[in-house]
Amino acid sequence: MRDRLVIKSPGLPLHPLSLAKIRSYNAAPYSRNPRIAETFSRMNLMEERGWGLAKMRDQLVNHGLPPPEFNFDAGYFVVTLFAQERVEGAVRIASDLLAQLDKRQRGIIDFVQKHRRINRAESIRRFKISRASATRYLNSLVELGILEKRGQGPATHYVLVGT
Repeated sequence: MRDRLVIKSPGLPLHPLSLAKIRSYNAAPYSRNPRIAETFSRMNLMEERGWGLAKMRDQLVNHGLPPPEFNFDAGYFVVTLFAQERVEGAVRIASDLLAQLDKRQRGIIDFVQKHRRINRAESIRRFKISRASATRYLNSLVELGILEKRGQGPATHYVLVGT
């Protein structure tokens, strides 16, 4: 498909890695072939410190793209990188700003990247937070210039600035 890049790697992740750990960007680094990993590391073509998943997500979001998706499919580990039409004037989240955001704020941004919008009710359901917390998180992202509030009353929703 033209709107995504799908990478399939034969074999499932090594124990104790799990899909949940990988999706949370909190997976310890494990190499299937340590010799190859060490060779690429010495050539500065890869790192083996466990920063890769989070760095990949941050770079994609920083460039206005959705975060990657991780899955298993018939004995393959599958990573999907999504394309998104660029909108002129769309906000690009600077790395230093992205680094200041907490897990929930990043989650909201990830959701908006995938679904193009979010409202308070969806924030409450998706992140299992109170109404006050959802309002606080959404307003903080508006104040940071990442989200823009649109609509009124029950139709109020939030989109990435510039989209």
